[in-house]
Amino acid sequence: MPAQEASYPVKPVHLVTPFGAGTGSDTVRRVLAAALSKYLGQPVVVDNRPGAGEVLAAQTVAKAAADGYTLLSATNAILFVKYIQPDIGYDPIADFAPVTTTSVAGQVLTVRTDSPAMRVEDLVALAKASPGKLNYGSGGMGSPPHLAAAAFQAVSGIKVMHVPFKGPTETPLAVLRGDVDYFFGAYGNIQPHLATGKMRALAVTNAARNTQLPRCRRCAKC
Repeated sequence: MPAQEASYPVKPVHLVTPFGAGTGSDTVRRVLAAALSKYLGQPVVVDNRPGAGEVLAAQTVAKAAADGYTLLSATNAILFVKYIQPDIGYDPIADFAPVTTTSVAGQVLTVRTDSPAMRVEDLVALAKASPGKLNYGSGGMGSPPHLAAAAFQAVSGIKVMHVPFKGPTETPLAVLRGDVDYFFGAYGNIQPHLATGKMRALAVTNAARNTQLPRCRRCAKC
């Protein structure tokens, strides 16, 4: 009797994510893993590999066997981080095969509530008044928050310093400590700080406003 190929999957699947446990992005991956486990009939284990702007997670999957049992759930940062960090050890195009888009989310420009910046225009004015004095944090070189902040810097014409951290959970804490002046972050990561009144959201990178965020206190038009 001819041998038959075993159906997939016949063992647990690992879902590698570049986000730390407990972050908003990690929560999304765990919801996805639970749904996949039910659909596939096998456990889908979330493997958190934060750091280096998603490079560590991508390296883990790139080095794994190409058998469908090690999946990567990351952002589009893995496509262009190579141009910022050339020696990452993998090709973002040749070494990965896209499966699907699981979520679409923008970044939120955020400051502490004691910041004099009430609007984006205020933050730009502060930065232009003292070139190189203000700084911003991100979850690592080439991460979506870093690129959003770099684009904001280029468009506004300001000169600020970039302070990279290991992951997205460290950046809000750095802002609260006063180590950095502002940052771009996922709504899920900053929502608890917004709820307690410790942070203020100035803008989003989405084309439309986030209805979960309060309107501008000055004009209430945006």
